[in-house]
Amino acid sequence: MPRSFRGPRPALLLVLVTSMPVLVGCGGSDKDVSALLDKAFSTSIDSADVTFNIDFDAEGIKQLDGPIRVKVNGPYRSNGDKKLPSLDWDMSFSGGGQNLAAGLVSTGDNAFVNFQNTPYEIGKGIIAQQNKQLAAQAGKNDGKNSLSALGIDPRSWIKEGSEEGDEDVAGTETTHVSGGIDVTKLLQDLNQAGGRAGGLGGGQAAPQLTEEQRKQVEEIVKDPQFDVYVGKDDNKIRRLSVDLDFEVPKDQRQGAGGLEKGKIALTLEFANVGGDQKIAAPANAKPIAELTGQLGGLLGGLGQGGAAPGAGTPPAGGTPPAGGAPPSGGAPPAGGSGGTAQFDRYSKCIADADPSDSAAVQKCAELLQ
Repeated sequence: MPRSFRGPRPALLLVLVTSMPVLVGCGGSDKDVSALLDKAFSTSIDSADVTFNIDFDAEGIKQLDGPIRVKVNGPYRSNGDKKLPSLDWDMSFSGGGQNLAAGLVSTGDNAFVNFQNTPYEIGKGIIAQQNKQLAAQAGKNDGKNSLSALGIDPRSWIKEGSEEGDEDVAGTETTHVSGGIDVTKLLQDLNQAGGRAGGLGGGQAAPQLTEEQRKQVEEIVKDPQFDVYVGKDDNKIRRLSVDLDFEVPKDQRQGAGGLEKGKIALTLEFANVGGDQKIAAPANAKPIAELTGQLGGLLGGLGQGGAAPGAGTPPAGGTPPAGGAPPSGGAPPAGGSGGTAQFDRYSKCIADADPSDSAAVQKCAELLQ
C-alpha cells in the first residue's frame, strides 16, 4: 500500500457533519429486538460528547509497521434537520509512520478546519448552500434523517439481532444488542452515498465500486458483527460498534499490495447525552483557499509517485488560482522526486515537534513551500 497524504477536504468534512443526526439514534422496546433497533435508528440525539474510532490492522503490507488508527472526539449539538449541527471535533490519524492531527468546528452557519494549529474558514456562503439543501431535503423526507438524501439507511445493514443483557456505558445502564451485518446492503449504500456526496460543498463524486468489486469485498469479509448499547431509561444509543475480519485470496494478494488479511473495528460512543455542549467559532481564521492551495502544491509534488490523473496540469486557460497559490496537482519541484523527499522531511519534522509549540509546527509547514 503506497504512502499518501490527504489533507482535510471541505466537502468530505461536510458529509461527516451532515451524517451525525442519523448516527446519533436512540432505542425502543426492551423485549422486541427488531423494534428496539428500529427506534434506535429513527430518533436523533440533541446533544452529546462524541467519540468515534476506527482501527485497521493488516498483515502482509511491509509499509505498515502497526495498525492504522483514526480518532474523532468532541461535543455535538443538533440544530434541527434543516441546518448543519454545531460541533467542535479533534481528529487524529496514526499509521504507516505518520501522525497527523486536524480539527473541525461547525456553528451551524459556518464551518472551520483546524490544521497545524491554524483555523481555516470554509465560509458562510458554502454552509448556507448546504443548509438550503438540507432544508429542501427535510421537506421531501417528511422529517426522516438527513442521510436518506445520500441513500444511506444504517438500520438496514443490521440483521439477526439478539439481546445480550445489560452493560454500563459512559455511566449509563444500557441494553446490549448484537448481531450480523448485511455486507451487500452496506456496500450498496456507501457506493450510492459516495456518488452523491461530491455535491456537498461543490466537490466531485467519489469513485464507485463496480458490481464485480463489491462481490470481491463480500467474498473476503468474514462474519461481520455489530453491537449496539441502548440506554434503559431514555432509549438512547450510548455505543455502536462494528467489527469486520477479512482474508484476501492468495491469487489476489499481489494486486492488493501484498495484503493477506486483517481486521477493521469501528466504535461510536456518546457521553453526557442531552448536556449543554458549548461550541464557538475559532478566532482569526484564515480563508480555506490558503489551506487547499498549500496542500495542492504538496500533492502536486507527490504526483511523480502516482498522483491522480491531471497532476502537473494547470486549470483551463493556464492561469493559476488567485493569490499565487499553485493549482491543485501543480507541478512538482525540480528533480522529479523532490516532492516525495519534501514530504518525508515534513513528516519527520512534525513527528519530532511538540504539537503545542506553534513556532515549531510553523517551521515544519515551511518545508512544504
